Amino acid sequence: CLDPSDLPKEPAVSGQLQLLLLMMNSNPALAAQFEGSPWIQAEKEKMEKAKKLQ
Repeated sequence: CLDPSDLPKEPAVSGQLQLLLLMMNSNPALAAQFEGSPWIQAEKEKMEKAKKLQ
């Protein structure tokens, strides 16, 4: 059973999040807007963990 606290606080599909992160990488102004967002932080951490596992 899914724990609601595991879900992002904002309605974002994982694919859209990935796209947003890619855009943020090439767009510092956009990155600055989203930097404090908890689900962006969580997604970044997931990506870091995934890189380490490879």
